[in-house]
Amino acid sequence: MKHYIIVKFKEEADQKELVPRIRELFESAGQIAGGRKAQVYSSAYQLASRYDLMVCIDLKKGGLNNLVESDLYQSWKEEYSPYIEKETIFDAM
Repeated sequence: MKHYIIVKFKEEADQKELVPRIRELFESAGQIAGGRKAQVYSSAYQLASRYDLMVCIDLKKGGLNNLVESDLYQSWKEEYSPYIEKETIFDAM
């Protein structure tokens, strides 16, 4: 399955500083039980009507629960939530 995190940053967030750190954080997704890899995409256009970032995490069966309980996911929530205006989560088979 694929777990998508789609984010709109707050206007004052420094995306040039945040995105490399977010990429580095998600590099360890393959080390989570049931995790394969993660890819982080920045938006091609900086428009108010568009989201700014998408994280796609490829997971094996049962991997979602391990991801949500992982240190990686907790770090994501704790460290980056203050910069996020909107977040959408989508899980696809």
